[in-house]
Amino acid sequence: MTINLSYVAEEEEEASSKFKKLISTLPKEKGSNDFMDLYQYQGFWYPFPMLQAIISAQENFKSSWNDIYICSAPKTGCTWLKALCYAIVTRDHFNMENNPLLTNLSHVLIPSLEFDSPKHSSDMKAQNIFLIATHIPFDALPKSVQSLDSTKMIYLCREPKDTFISLWHFMQRFTWLQQGELDETTELLISFEEGFELFCEGKTMWGPYWDHVLGYWKQSLDKPESLLFLKYEELTKDTLFYVRKLAEFMGKPFSRDEEGEGLPERIFKLCSFDNLSNLEVIKNGQDRPISSLQIDNSAYFRKGKPGDWKNHLTDNMIERMDHITKEKLRGSNFKFGVSTITNS
Repeated sequence: MTINLSYVAEEEEEASSKFKKLISTLPKEKGSNDFMDLYQYQGFWYPFPMLQAIISAQENFKSSWNDIYICSAPKTGCTWLKALCYAIVTRDHFNMENNPLLTNLSHVLIPSLEFDSPKHSSDMKAQNIFLIATHIPFDALPKSVQSLDSTKMIYLCREPKDTFISLWHFMQRFTWLQQGELDETTELLISFEEGFELFCEGKTMWGPYWDHVLGYWKQSLDKPESLLFLKYEELTKDTLFYVRKLAEFMGKPFSRDEEGEGLPERIFKLCSFDNLSNLEVIKNGQDRPISSLQIDNSAYFRKGKPGDWKNHLTDNMIERMDHITKEKLRGSNFKFGVSTITNS
């Protein structure tokens, strides 16, 4: 079969022109540099590269019947959730001593719906690993993913104040890859107060955060058998319970023999914050090292403890964000944090 390269080039040029025309019509929020400018599309805000990737996914991505999507807004615990899911579904492939998580960031092991090539996803499926990660809001997902007819989703959310703190610290590491090294003498491109204001206004990557959470929450109420909705605080409080719950939801429940061998506990230990954050690949490795999205792997691991917002926010900031949260969640029957229902 002969491929007409000139035709392919014309198609790519036409797609690029179409995208640039769309971008010119969208509301824009000036960022700290051109790379961080935000564009509002279908109710959410995205930097240019992310928006381009999302639109491409909407137009071209086709879901497979047994895909499992690991979904979240940024900085809500997705690095940890990916590690747990990967360790659970690959336990037939690897033992705990040679698991790829020991030498790779979980983001590398699970393809991203919006950023990774179809080949990466195909390679994973060839190994019977049907995990795909995404930060895309539910209503912006490709239609074949939204249907939830045969696919499954796992969504993780986190208390908004902790999400903001984690996101702001992460963005300081990320932004300065465009400008140079970040140290104690560096003048920050976005101050803490500016970052807080933008978060409250919903003008952050994949924001507004509350809308992102509620989009998946509503779907979990409609199709609980297809969408498992998790809270970071509950996952932290009773991780072993959720290791078993995740395994069952993904169609990989632990057998009696595996329980007897302590496999759930070993996965819990493998994926613990202390274990992962102290790995050589995390301390000295980089994510996407040859792209504009390059960042140190250590940026994904800061504290991992719920409630760190108490060490950073003023009383006025706390009052304002709590008020926004209350108004956003009004009538949704949803609350952040640990539920009063006891796991059993």
